[in-house]
Amino acid sequence: MRLVKIGKKGEKKWKGTCTGCGAKFEATEKELNVTYDRDGSLAQEDCTQCGQTVNFYAADGSSSRDSYPEER
Repeated sequence: MRLVKIGKKGEKKWKGTCTGCGAKFEATEKELNVTYDRDGSLAQEDCTQCGQTVNFYAADGSSSRDSYPEER
């Protein structure tokens, strides 16, 4: 095992944009129902303004599988 990045304690922030009205949101991981799979992690909630889907992604980019590309 090798350390890739030193972690820090704190509440993980997530950001999202509504697909319907374009409203922008920010939430903590505890406020969302996060889904994890081999492609990364994602959270979806309903927009409080128009009811459409808001896709949330980790603000630090850690939700993407490309956050730590393999060495070449």
